Amino acid sequence: MRKFPKDSIRLRYGLTVVTVAVALLFTYGMWPWIQPIPSPPFYAAVMMSTWYGGLGPGLLATLFSTLIIDYFFVPPLYSLIPPWSSILLLSEFVCVALIINSLNEARRRTEQALRKALDNLELRVEERVAELAHINEALRVEIAERKRTEEKLGKREAQLAEAQHVAHMGSWEWDIPANKVTWSDELYRIYGLKPQEIGITYEIFLDHVHPEDREFAHEIIQRALQDYQPFSYDYRNLRWDGRVRALHARGEVILDETGRPVRMIGTAQDITERKLMEDSLRASEGRFRLLAEQASDIIYRYRFTPTPGFEYVSPAATLITGYTPEEHYADPYLGLKLVHPDDRQLLETFVQSPSSVGDPIILRWRRKDGTLIWTEQRNVPIYDEKGNLVAIEGVAREITKRQQMEEQIRASLKEKEILLREIHHRVKNNLQIISSLLDLQSDYIRDPQDLELFKESLNRVKSMALIHEKLYQSSNLAKIDFAEYVQNLTAHLFDSYSPNSWAVDLEVDIDKIFLDISTAIPCGLIVNELVSNSLKYAFPSGREGKIRIELRSEESKGDARGRPRFALRVSDNGVGFPKDLDFRNTPSLGLQLVVSLTQQLNGTIELDRSRGTAFTVTFVPPQP
Repeated sequence: MRKFPKDSIRLRYGLTVVTVAVALLFTYGMWPWIQPIPSPPFYAAVMMSTWYGGLGPGLLATLFSTLIIDYFFVPPLYSLIPPWSSILLLSEFVCVALIINSLNEARRRTEQALRKALDNLELRVEERVAELAHINEALRVEIAERKRTEEKLGKREAQLAEAQHVAHMGSWEWDIPANKVTWSDELYRIYGLKPQEIGITYEIFLDHVHPEDREFAHEIIQRALQDYQPFSYDYRNLRWDGRVRALHARGEVILDETGRPVRMIGTAQDITERKLMEDSLRASEGRFRLLAEQASDIIYRYRFTPTPGFEYVSPAATLITGYTPEEHYADPYLGLKLVHPDDRQLLETFVQSPSSVGDPIILRWRRKDGTLIWTEQRNVPIYDEKGNLVAIEGVAREITKRQQMEEQIRASLKEKEILLREIHHRVKNNLQIISSLLDLQSDYIRDPQDLELFKESLNRVKSMALIHEKLYQSSNLAKIDFAEYVQNLTAHLFDSYSPNSWAVDLEVDIDKIFLDISTAIPCGLIVNELVSNSLKYAFPSGREGKIRIELRSEESKGDARGRPRFALRVSDNGVGFPKDLDFRNTPSLGLQLVVSLTQQLNGTIELDRSRGTAFTVTFVPPQP
């Protein structure tokens, strides 16, 4: 291989000068041993110049070498004019050098030709290798794509098999010329066989169609072979284990290029459960229709779209309204016309905003004969998938007799309410008479102790009369507002015990609690006795102080029946209750009455002496 680039002329010719100079120095150095023949080193210089530089540098080396040999080594020395005796030597050197140049040039050309052929061969090999690599890559991609396609196909086949299994649906194909039927695995299972257990023909298929459906199925298939139209039908099959199943079959005919039927493909789905459900549904619908037609109430369905009208009206409509179901079907607005004009707004409000589905609608209807009746309707709105009201289903019942009875009951209750108010009023008046008599009698009593007893009895009668007064004045005859009652009761007591009560403040803190008369009277008497004791004994000699009355509902501490517990507290900040006195065993009639009334309420009573006097009565109101 060449050591220097072809286009580097300076290097090629410089190499010629160097090699000739090296040959000259070598010949000078070795001259004593090689004389009288100086040419061998210069042959080497010519050969090296031609070998590495080419023909031009080789000829230049030949010229330089001839001149140097003639000048330095051929007598006369240092002269370029050789004698005739040396011309033969120089000519021999030139001829040999030219032969060397021609041989090297031939070698160089042969080498270039070989190199070019090698380069062409390498190029062709590279092109072939690239072509093979491209083919190999295309083949690899095709194999990978085919593998992916096969995987997808296998996955889809598995999915199809799974879908057929879930849907109880099998596929089939009939090669008509060969009379060979191919079933999917699921279709084999539908017929009670293991997958691909036996070969199937059209005759075997017909043999396992139920005898009552066999001719029908054969006619369907033969008609498809004649008109080439897709078909579907239901039939019963006979499984290999003898059981009967209901199937739904679909199929179509495949023609060849000449228009001749060559194949038939289709599916068969096991619809036994669906058939059983349809039979059950039809039976249920029959029972429902029988029930609806025998019911004394009107059962109906009314649609709003696409055109309004009744879809169903039970025969009871004739008995209740005088209009037959057919008349309802003929007049879409008969249901609205039946409603009394004053009640139509109720029905229209429901249709526009049917939010209260479970609430009945009480309407007056005008029968066909003009009679006015009362009805109760319960409607259920029916919506489409977009949430639009499309129909209502409901039941209408005549309640004329019930309305009349309810009206009689309301009238009776009104009469009893008036009577009860009159009773409370008369009881209050009688108690007021007793109170007045006691008050008149007290004017003739001179003993202060007896006078005090009369005053206490008078206050007790007043407390009971006040309860009856509150009841007959209240809208609720069963219960009274206890906070308002205590305010009125204590106002009377403070007036009764003046001037002792002038320096005493009253604080009432009672929740919004309503008590019935059986609880209010004992609680009122307890408050009367305890407040009276505070006014008489807690603040002697005009001492200032405060009386506090509280009533709280403790729902979290109720009884097992869920009734709340109440806590009634009457306290004062006076001189305090005597420590040596047991309030449960005292000769005082007032405290004896408080303890007795607490027991009447099934409650408990506690006394707190830490800050004056505080009585707390805890009780659960008894059931009326």
